Amino acid sequence: MAIRDRVNRSMESFSNEYGELLVGKLRKALADRDKYATGNLVDTMYYEVATADGKSVVRVNANDYLRFVDKGRAPGKFPPLSAISRWASVRLISQRAVFPIARKIARQGIPPTNVIALTIEEVNREFLPMYEKHLANLVGVVLVNDVFNQTTTRGRIIPKKLR
Repeated sequence: MAIRDRVNRSMESFSNEYGELLVGKLRKALADRDKYATGNLVDTMYYEVATADGKSVVRVNANDYLRFVDKGRAPGKFPPLSAISRWASVRLISQRAVFPIARKIARQGIPPTNVIALTIEEVNREFLPMYEKHLANLVGVVLVNDVFNQTTTRGRIIPKKLR
């Protein structure tokens, strides 16, 4: 197997580990910030890995509401009353409070949590040193194996026509 194929396979494996760690920590961060009312946001969260030409991309998917939790909401428009109503029901808040809550959000907005950027920073601090070590190890092992497979037991290189 070529070096590139083995590295690509390992990159995909590392990316899956990264995605699992990222989604797990993001779920925990949302719960720690008391952003787990209905569970809908956390339950819809998952990751995907796309690998091509030695590059892997980890994409986190979730309910569109994550954008408002992360970046907040500017004052202006009323939020959907149905969403506020569901949230109030789960929090055991009177339905009479739904409109005043929505009005306050429309007037003052919702402050950002920046949970995505903070979680990515945390995961990178934890994951990248381990990833770099494993990748360096992998490349070293693959190179040694490839060189060994092309030599005789005395260290002489085997001509291509005899392999």
